[in-house]
Amino acid sequence: MNPWGSEKLVFCGVPSSNFHSMERRAFIKNTALIGGGMLATYSCTERETSSYYFFTVTEASCVIAICEQIIPADKEPGATDAEVINYIDRELRHIYKQHQKLYRNGIAALQASCKQLKGELFEDLPFDEQTALLIDMEKSKLPKTNWRDAKQGAFFQTIRKHTIEGFYSNPQHGGNKDHVSFEMMRIEPPYLF
Repeated sequence: MNPWGSEKLVFCGVPSSNFHSMERRAFIKNTALIGGGMLATYSCTERETSSYYFFTVTEASCVIAICEQIIPADKEPGATDAEVINYIDRELRHIYKQHQKLYRNGIAALQASCKQLKGELFEDLPFDEQTALLIDMEKSKLPKTNWRDAKQGAFFQTIRKHTIEGFYSNPQHGGNKDHVSFEMMRIEPPYLF
């Protein structure tokens, strides 16, 4: 008896009792057919082709630009160099699940505001225009019609907090790639975490 309580275990349409007598080519063909069907289903949406856990590629582009506004690269690395997007993306699937709706709605509202005010997506705007928009978002001054499902100030405060965490965190959580913030602060290895 298998651990799931059924007498017969079926994989790729083949009962487990037939695994040993089944030809290798038939098994590969059955597996490929099922796998190919799954790939065809998943490739239909942007989410399935994204390398991110939570964000779509488009959402990630927006978040990367926001994070780079919060910790911009100058003579030292910025949020993009530290891959803060990976920290935020991973943690939204774990300890920050409660912020998923805020991110989804906040990104959509920011992009709608940018399109309305500037005719471009946030990440496509010049750096100075992005800065001005984030200042307005922090003060809840962007068009209210786009922000019915998210609070501007709350979204800004949350993404700022997560950006700082991702920049200074232990790299095992997805940010601070290559210990860039530790090196910037002249913290010497070995890093004790």
